[in-house]
Amino acid sequence: MMKILSRFRLTKRRIKAFSASPKFPSMPREIIILECTEAKAEGKPTSRYVTTRNKKSLRTPGRLEKVKFNHFLKRRTLHRELR
Repeated sequence: MMKILSRFRLTKRRIKAFSASPKFPSMPREIIILECTEAKAEGKPTSRYVTTRNKKSLRTPGRLEKVKFNHFLKRRTLHRELR
């Protein structure tokens, strides 16, 4: 019985993680890649993050910029969207 319950929990997690239906279906979102700008200037390996953004948002008409942690430089740096 315990094995059946553990299998059920595992499948439930998988369904939740790989769900095809987004939380807000009326808002179109696109997958973008954020790349570190400071590591590129210093000639060190760049860190990259994968995230989503709203296509029709008026707040972010240009490229998205966020401050994220770079594991190679061991500090928070500016990351810009790749196109």
